[in-house]
Amino acid sequence: MEQTLIDFLLRHRYLLALASLVATLLLALGAQRLYFESDYKIYFQKDEPLKVAHEDMQDEYTKTDNIAIILHPAGGDVFTERNLRIIYEITEVAWQTPFVIRVDSITNFQSTEADGDDLVVADVVLEPSNLTPATVARAREIVMAEKELFNRLVSADGSTTMINITLELPPSPDETADAETQTAQRLARDGSFPEVVRFGREIIADFTARYPDLEMHLTGIAVINNTFNESFQNDSVTLIPLMYGIILVMLALLLRSIGSILGTFLVVVSATVAAIGFAGWVGYALNTVNMLAPTIILTIGVCDSVHLLIVYVRGLARDLTVMEAMRESLRLNLQPIVLTSVTTSVGFLTLNFSISPPFAELGNITAMGVMWAMVLTFTLLPALSMLLIRRSRISGANQQFMRGFAEFVLHRRKTVLAGTLAIVVALLAMIPLNTIDDDPITYFKPGVDFRDASDFMIEQNFGVKDLYLSIGCGEPGCVNDPDFLVKLERYSRWVEAQPEIAHISGYTQVIKRLNRSMHGDDPDQYRIPESAELAAQYNLMYEMSLPYGLDLNNQIN
Repeated sequence: MEQTLIDFLLRHRYLLALASLVATLLLALGAQRLYFESDYKIYFQKDEPLKVAHEDMQDEYTKTDNIAIILHPAGGDVFTERNLRIIYEITEVAWQTPFVIRVDSITNFQSTEADGDDLVVADVVLEPSNLTPATVARAREIVMAEKELFNRLVSADGSTTMINITLELPPSPDETADAETQTAQRLARDGSFPEVVRFGREIIADFTARYPDLEMHLTGIAVINNTFNESFQNDSVTLIPLMYGIILVMLALLLRSIGSILGTFLVVVSATVAAIGFAGWVGYALNTVNMLAPTIILTIGVCDSVHLLIVYVRGLARDLTVMEAMRESLRLNLQPIVLTSVTTSVGFLTLNFSISPPFAELGNITAMGVMWAMVLTFTLLPALSMLLIRRSRISGANQQFMRGFAEFVLHRRKTVLAGTLAIVVALLAMIPLNTIDDDPITYFKPGVDFRDASDFMIEQNFGVKDLYLSIGCGEPGCVNDPDFLVKLERYSRWVEAQPEIAHISGYTQVIKRLNRSMHGDDPDQYRIPESAELAAQYNLMYEMSLPYGLDLNNQIN
């Protein structure tokens, strides 16, 4: 059977080569349907409990997608007339961000104070042109007295501040919609990230040009999604061509044949584009995980090609005809290449058991590419090799070296076995040193804007990762029940005491601040109101006094 297959491959080599190229082209046409998707939600199945809970909270409260501008003046004090004016101006400009629904900063923080029986709610900085040393001192006093702002909008030492821009981005695809609608929804959402980040970068470029002493950074959920996209694009034009270049140079040194280089390159590229086209035909979107497939396909494809070519050129070096050399190469390599390709593909197909869809996609794309590389190695490569490689440039010295190495292993097999086992045991002993670290920040090296912004925030003791808890009390309006609020406050204090917590905010902080204001700003009244009716009245008065976009919908449904 093997001999019959080899005869068939050699007899119809040109027809098979043409057919494989046509099939590759048809598969590659699927690449027209591809797009890059960087939304963090793609890493979870649609029924993943945490994803469902997250989306339920997004529907229940204000969205959490955001970008944030970090500002650190050279003097190390944000509470100066100049710096407060800058923060005020950035806050105003930030309202022009695409998809913006809310902007929070220390200048538009809604401070509260009592005026008789009235509750006065106002921005910390109402009019920047009227700032004086007295009003600046008052702004510092208000902001630094509010615990809910520490390590969120301002650092505890007052040296750094953040302007947080909350976004209402296009929704994630509706899983019940048809494929065309879902694709359009994905494109709309994924296209919003670069648009938002571009606007944020323009703000930073404008203000750093006008005020060179300012250190400014851009971070947030939209930024990390966009950074994944940009990193992929940068790798596509730098690392992937470099990888191909290194492999081609190694082939030139080892095989000493331009025909070998061209044949291997064509096999690898064809297998890769066929696999990527296959991804388009089956409806996948490209992402940072499944785009590892070309690298894997490249590795396997090169191995297949080199196995076939090395035996072929050695046969030519022994004065075999091209037909005899290729027949011998196919006889020796047909079974090993098939077995390794099939087992490799099966191994990658097991990624379909992963709970994360991009890893399942990676397995399917890679399996397709590996099997197609095998097909091309037996259909396209023999025809090209027999046309382009008519004699061998491998020197006797090269073959002598490999023959000497083989004899060394055979004659000293016990020593080699013992040494190899010792190395394996030493490496196995290092397994416990491995740790699981799935921190998105460290996906990027220092020098990448998002990484630098995150590192700076950590240095300033800002929280860089958010945990949202939705806590129900059982019936409409019960959030103002003192018993519920007391329990919520007790739980909040416990959370705040945990070592990993940099900042905590919640409704109890708002209602305690209102209770203090309605008692003549008495610090001792910074506590839960005595009755549900009183708490509800404070809430109503406060909500009615808030400007557009700064309501409590981010904390209460």
